[in-house]
Amino acid sequence: MKKIAFLIFLTCLGPLIFAQSSRFEDEEPTNTNVTAQEEAAPSRQTKIRSPFWERTRFGGNLGLQLGTFTFINLSPRMYYVVTDQLWVGTGVTFIYSRDNTNYTYPVPKEYREQVVYGFNFFSTYQLIGPIFAQAEYEPLSFERFSRNTFGDIVGKERLWTHNVLLGGGITQKVGRGAVFFSVLYNVTYTNSFDSYYSSPWVFRMGVGM
Repeated sequence: MKKIAFLIFLTCLGPLIFAQSSRFEDEEPTNTNVTAQEEAAPSRQTKIRSPFWERTRFGGNLGLQLGTFTFINLSPRMYYVVTDQLWVGTGVTFIYSRDNTNYTYPVPKEYREQVVYGFNFFSTYQLIGPIFAQAEYEPLSFERFSRNTFGDIVGKERLWTHNVLLGGGITQKVGRGAVFFSVLYNVTYTNSFDSYYSSPWVFRMGVGM
């Protein structure tokens, strides 16, 4: 079930990157009878935003599948634009999956479900044109299933896995959003039994809004 969830995860919407709109100021009717002091005073109706929030973007991953296999991914992210080329950010991850297959033998509910949660810290750097490099640290807590010699699930335990993902990809702006595809390599990957991912290669693609 873990491998199926991973394949679906690859096709889920990845980080949503969008540009914030510029600030708008309320216009006041011109008054030719104001004093010089009144003209120098700033408008009380002007909307002022801090430099931090001016350079902050929000997005995340969102995935949903219902049917024989249920998959839900809610992973919001926050980005900070250090420069036009360098972005850094953080986010949280929550993934729920359930195998609804009608097996010929009974499978307990606790062995059909998988709950994954964690967080991440990442940075992206725009190299040339649409090409970017990315580095990410992603601790994830998942439930590892154990099987007997016949391949039957006989138990599960929760553990944390620490993933260091390096790679890059391409991105293309579409209006206020973007479409991207990235390929990351998990340098801390050992095997599929001790990791949520079934392979050290992680492929992501998504749409920004």
